[in-house]
Amino acid sequence: GKKDFNLTVSLTLSNTGSVVGSEDVQVYVSMSTTSLLTHVPLSLRAFKKVHDLKPGEKRKIEIVLDKYAVSYWEERIKAWVIDQGEYGVHVGTSSVNLPLSTKFTLGREDVFEWNGL
Repeated sequence: GKKDFNLTVSLTLSNTGSVVGSEDVQVYVSMSTTSLLTHVPLSLRAFKKVHDLKPGEKRKIEIVLDKYAVSYWEERIKAWVIDQGEYGVHVGTSSVNLPLSTKFTLGREDVFEWNGL
């Protein structure tokens, strides 16, 4: 069957200020350590704009990462590739403000390549 990948990132965003605010929640993925030699360590893979959060309001946010979030284009074989290994997920408002992080591991059975969409 066709392989796929989905990972849901869940977090609670709270407005600690005194005015209504909107925020960009950004999800960065650092590629598996086995790929560090050839890939950018941290890439923006998903984001969500959260609108009109009232002062003191907390809102649960869910952002789904798909197979493109953990893959890279391998020119030599003309295909998208997912490597096994440990990945980092980093969440914040910009690349220099990523207060939340977690990790997940892809095993040999999770690894696949594909062409096209």
